[in-house]
Amino acid sequence: FWIAGLASILFLAATIGVGWWLLDSWRLERLPATATIAQLFEHLWRTGTQLAVPLRAGHTPYELSSAWLGFVEVRKSNSRWRRLLEPAGAEIQQLADLYVYTSYSGHQVSATEQRQAIRIWQRLRWRLWLLRWVSRPKNSAKS
Repeated sequence: FWIAGLASILFLAATIGVGWWLLDSWRLERLPATATIAQLFEHLWRTGTQLAVPLRAGHTPYELSSAWLGFVEVRKSNSRWRRLLEPAGAEIQQLADLYVYTSYSGHQVSATEQRQAIRIWQRLRWRLWLLRWVSRPKNSAKS
């Protein structure tokens, strides 16, 4: 019975994960386009603090992006997941560029740009989840 219980727990976890992903994407698409970009950048900031990316409250968007890029570079160079993590730097930079463009130029974000930003975040989100897993300290054997 423990195998059926484990399978049920895994199925439930996968269902909740997929449901959360779909709900978040739906919610982001319903926000005004400029608010979507700001929300995605906030997700990037919050995830960075959870992963201990060296961020400071006064960081500009490009300083935040630079801190992320350094963090990703170190983690990917020491990981067997290098190929999967490789695009994360470009995705982070794209979100930073779009955030700066919309926040500081007065540019109105089009629906196409909004959808593009959401797709970037959807790809980046699972890479950041992988980074979180890769960055966890390894269990050391106790003497």
